[in-house]
Amino acid sequence: GGSPTPSNPVAWWVAGLLIVIAISGVVYSLRGRDAAPAAAMANDGNANPLAGTPAPDISNMSPTERFMRLHNRILDASEKGDTNTVVNFWPMTVGAYQNLTEAERTVDIRYHMATLYLLMPLYPEVAALADTILKQSPNNLAGYYLQGIAAAGQGNSSAATAAQALFLKHYPTEITKDHQEYLDHRPVFDQYFRQAGGK
Repeated sequence: GGSPTPSNPVAWWVAGLLIVIAISGVVYSLRGRDAAPAAAMANDGNANPLAGTPAPDISNMSPTERFMRLHNRILDASEKGDTNTVVNFWPMTVGAYQNLTEAERTVDIRYHMATLYLLMPLYPEVAALADTILKQSPNNLAGYYLQGIAAAGQGNSSAATAAQALFLKHYPTEITKDHQEYLDHRPVFDQYFRQAGGK
């Protein structure tokens, strides 16, 4: 008979999940500042860690809060290698993002969605979000960072190098701006700056 072939695309995504986690410390450093409290609230303080944690109650949250709670839920699960939770919550999380208005899809929110796509890994979706971020906020480091990671993931070294060059060029000016994505994810951008050859 041979080994079965997954018929669900999610199975293919999850197969590469733990490998992708290693890319640029995505899971550790791409969280918002409220990720730890959000995770604690999602656990409701009474979860048995051996039995898994209960699903967060998102019924009374704003659309943005709902997306971020689900986002953090997936990151927590991926850190623990809990692929079942990732698979189960993935459609709900994507749906929560798609339900956001354009105004609610800030650069920071788009960046968070891109990090989830990186976990799968769905590089074309990451690249598309990078382009959208750069249209929304020209020269934004999040856009160049995501472009570079997506290009590297797809084996396009020339595009990855080009994105790195633009990241390095705009880093000194951009990183000083009071953008939420810079405040929340500064370690990611600083690390990428060093990896790209910045001094």
